[in-house]
Amino acid sequence: MQTQKQQDSSGEVLSAPQENAADDSQPDLSVVVTDLDDECEANLCAFLTSRFSKGTVFTATGNVAALDFALSENAESPAICYFCLLRPSWCSLPTSANKDENYVPKDYVICFVTMATGVLDYYRDELGEHCKAIQPMLECEVIDVEGLKAYLSQWYDMSVMFACRCVERLGQDVAFLIHVALCGMRLRVTGGGEQLERDLEKFIQCCGLTGLISKPASPTAQLPGDSERPRQVPADTETETSNVVSLHVEDNTYSFSIKDCSKFCHKWADTLVKSGGGDPVHIRQLLENLKLKTIQHMNLLKRLIRRVETDHYALYRCYIFLMGTNNSNILLHNLKLEEQFVTLSEAKDVVCILEDFMHEVKSQ
Repeated sequence: MQTQKQQDSSGEVLSAPQENAADDSQPDLSVVVTDLDDECEANLCAFLTSRFSKGTVFTATGNVAALDFALSENAESPAICYFCLLRPSWCSLPTSANKDENYVPKDYVICFVTMATGVLDYYRDELGEHCKAIQPMLECEVIDVEGLKAYLSQWYDMSVMFACRCVERLGQDVAFLIHVALCGMRLRVTGGGEQLERDLEKFIQCCGLTGLISKPASPTAQLPGDSERPRQVPADTETETSNVVSLHVEDNTYSFSIKDCSKFCHKWADTLVKSGGGDPVHIRQLLENLKLKTIQHMNLLKRLIRRVETDHYALYRCYIFLMGTNNSNILLHNLKLEEQFVTLSEAKDVVCILEDFMHEVKSQ
């Protein structure tokens, strides 16, 4: 593990025989890779031993906890630790396909330690993905310690700072990235390099509404006489193409295939840019607020649409509300995808009417 001194952050990998996890004895932890000093390393091992002995640590589940020590003598607050227990993937295979029956496999604990408050909580999902990428390195018969150190040293840069880099590099054009994320579209990048592609993908994931709105399952079709094997219906080529946005990068210029997005996206892009883009916690808070505001708008719009059948003025109120959000295209787009709305013909008709009317107003 390498320490990113400028961020007061560290990482560590420890191992423990699985037989220790099966009883109430304290786990026998041994350090595989670390850059902590001896005192901090001993304190971290003592903390993990205590947590494991309580039986409160589960496989592949990230945990965040405050420690009782700091990474430096001048620190005013204790360090914070993210740790995740990883078990070799082959352990889930049948015994016949497993390793030697007399072999005791090892569990591994990945630890990320930082002095930055809030970082580990807000970027927990990204840290979990970083741990998953480390797992194959730990399953090799001979662990490449130097390679593991090199990858582990990038945890803060790869899993936390990506959002800041996107805002810094795209500037006001981050509005188009917000549009792509809120619409659930895919981004195709050309000429930007692997790091930029990874950053943009993570930004879209943390800014998107996946898991916050319920979408119906993809339709399936079955061939005659093949009822036990459902087949996916081929995707509509036109729909698939319209769901992809291209970004061409050349030197320091960025060109999106879409030229227009809502004032709502531009407003939030402006807020992100004015924030300075250097604080990953503040950037993530703004993105969470952006998603919250979008969901609030969708919930209010759904309530208004449900009233249209009994209230003659509700349709007009829907229009006024959409105009006030400056985000009508994204709200109506997501509303058409919601599972509870795609099955209601009346609601679908109202959405179509609103779409047509909003299009006419904007074209005038």
